[in-house]
Amino acid sequence: MSATSEVSALAPFKVRSFRFQWPADLATSWAFEMETLILGWYVLVETGSVVMLTVFASLLYIGTLLAPMFGVMGDRFGHRNLLCAMRGLYAALAAILIALAAQTTLAGFVFRGGTAIDLVLIVVVYVAIKSGPVTGLLAGTVAGLIQDALSSGILGIGGLAKTIVGFLSGVLGS
Repeated sequence: MSATSEVSALAPFKVRSFRFQWPADLATSWAFEMETLILGWYVLVETGSVVMLTVFASLLYIGTLLAPMFGVMGDRFGHRNLLCAMRGLYAALAAILIALAAQTTLAGFVFRGGTAIDLVLIVVVYVAIKSGPVTGLLAGTVAGLIQDALSSGILGIGGLAKTIVGFLSGVLGS
């Protein structure tokens, strides 16, 4: 083959595995684009706000902004420690969301005297006792703000209360 000969643009399709990989990647990219378009349309229809649509669109790229910091943390603290911390964070967040869903589902069931159990607070205290004051503080903040956002009350009151309880539970537990 001479240096001046032209290579066809379709030359990679001569490789059998590429012929299968290329349509699969194309279909996956198309699916992501359709998902973004449909979810964007849903946000616009449900909220009627272009601002919320732009917030949704900008949140799609938050991983791109955070990825370098995860690389730095992986180099500084060790990849295994970072992976364990992220899995613990995901487990705590999942427990908070499950407790929040269970609490809203079981809101009609109250005990004697009209008191109800705050399942989210129980999860925050458990996470704080097991993981320490800093994790308890973060779990309390996230849980309280999520709970405040889903209620019709003032945003931040429950977040502050659960933050303090999470921190104090972590201090007492360690």
